[in-house]
Amino acid sequence: MNIQEVAKQTVDIVMRYYNNDIQPFLDACDEDVLWIGPAENQIIRTREALVAAFACGSRPQSDSDPHDKQSCM
Repeated sequence: MNIQEVAKQTVDIVMRYYNNDIQPFLDACDEDVLWIGPAENQIIRTREALVAAFACGSRPQSDSDPHDKQSCM
């Protein structure tokens, strides 16, 4: 993939993310991703924790164990 193709794919992923189609973004994330959200203490480490946070419709509020986060109800 050349730089122009990478740029085009990046734009597509970001545009879809902002249109609430987050799956391409999650698919592109590395297992060792670090997500720093816009609010205080919105820090997520690992793709597993990020996927879980988005599946619950919220983002974890701290840097602790992803399994101790808010549960999906």
